Amino acid sequence: MTNSAINGISFSDFVLKDRRNRMYGGIALLINIVTFTLFKEFLYPFPNFCPSSYSFIGAASTNAASNLWPIGYSKFLWLFHQVTHSDTALVAFQFFFLTAVLLYFFCTVHYFYRFGKESFNLLFSFLFFDPLFLYLANYIVSDALFLGCSLWWFTQLIWILHRPKPYYIVTHALLLFVAFTISYTAAYYLIVSCLTFAFSPQKPGWKISGMLLGPVLIVLFVMHTLNANEQQTGHRQFSAFSGWRQADNALFMYPHVIVDSSQLPEKYEALDRMVRKYFQHADNNALSVGPADGFFYIVRPNTPLLYYLSLKEDLDHPNEEFKKVAAASPLFSDYARYLVDGRRGAYVQYFLLPNLGVYWWPTMDKLVTYNIRKDTVNEIVRSWFDYPYGAPAKPGSKYLEVPLLSPFPAFFLGINICFILGLAWFLWFRNGIQVNPYFLYGLGLSTFFLFLNAGFSIWLAPIVFESQVFPMIVCFSFVLLLYDYVEKKYKRV
Repeated sequence: MTNSAINGISFSDFVLKDRRNRMYGGIALLINIVTFTLFKEFLYPFPNFCPSSYSFIGAASTNAASNLWPIGYSKFLWLFHQVTHSDTALVAFQFFFLTAVLLYFFCTVHYFYRFGKESFNLLFSFLFFDPLFLYLANYIVSDALFLGCSLWWFTQLIWILHRPKPYYIVTHALLLFVAFTISYTAAYYLIVSCLTFAFSPQKPGWKISGMLLGPVLIVLFVMHTLNANEQQTGHRQFSAFSGWRQADNALFMYPHVIVDSSQLPEKYEALDRMVRKYFQHADNNALSVGPADGFFYIVRPNTPLLYYLSLKEDLDHPNEEFKKVAAASPLFSDYARYLVDGRRGAYVQYFLLPNLGVYWWPTMDKLVTYNIRKDTVNEIVRSWFDYPYGAPAKPGSKYLEVPLLSPFPAFFLGINICFILGLAWFLWFRNGIQVNPYFLYGLGLSTFFLFLNAGFSIWLAPIVFESQVFPMIVCFSFVLLLYDYVEKKYKRV
């Protein structure tokens, strides 16, 4: 098939004037409208909530400047609440925003790289007939919004790589900024963006501007968050969750190492006594906990981190819980560094290597549990969405998400293996194949992004599936494009 971008066809003509593309776009929108209506009417009339949902809504209800989680999603909830209190409208916005970005991504990749017929139909079906995106959008957490912003960011990188325009410098910086305020995992996006601008066909001044504007906005946000956290909690820290995350990672190795209590700095003694007592009385199952169990020491009851938090003096403040969590975070961070220093081999053995395994088969975590298996919601949610008192939050089919979503970790493993094998095959055999010149740059961009994502995810924290949906979309798209080249090669033989 000929490549539309190379042949000079404009993107708008490619999308709107090509009969086949226009028809598929209409099908995608129609299918998503129908499936969303059925999903909300008969299966899940209420959104899905988890403890993080309460934290996001709590920060939104006071229009807080900072929170345990990145403040971007809470600001979005606050802004949306000024327009409507409807939970259905909120879920609909999340879903159709994601649908629009998926269409933009799909059309852009097809415009520049051109799928074969089978690959086109497979990716189209995956993006627009998949229940996964309905479940993500129905969750009152930041995942769907962050996925949409991330995919929009990556799509714009493709345009910057092939057809840069001056205004992309501003729109790209804003996308980076918004994504970072929603999830701090977008920090490594900066590296991908800088590399993309470096290879983009534009003047050096524009490249440098594109590399700098996003980081400048993010630095300003970091400074604002540091000040906001100091004002709200008395501690100058960027993320109140980071210390908890570091301590959770370090505790995976604790029962397998020796910690000499006589050598402990005084400020860690009380916390370490709780940790030591916990593991002394833990059964064999608790001793074998690893990253596959998710944020075990943060979310499971009676773990030493939560027990330490429960002993802290209550604070007479509407944001009391956040202040308590934030107050503990610096100590947890220092304690984690103390445990890891001198025991890096054990940290690699009991956290990093197991987390590498979890990357290939991510934990489904909250996606397969509706409303933490409760039939009601708490007062802050009732007030936020104007639910009547005692309103239930029951789905029409309480366990449908398990059979529908459980196969995705296996799918993620499969496409990652296919990508690595396809990439190796392409690099070895591409001589003699007529290759779309745009595709080489796109493949380089996607490969760099996927490997950087893997390294960052494995190093940062226990991996959960919803954090890998965006890389999964990129990976599957380029697996199909690589398959098209394999097919072309062997059709000629």
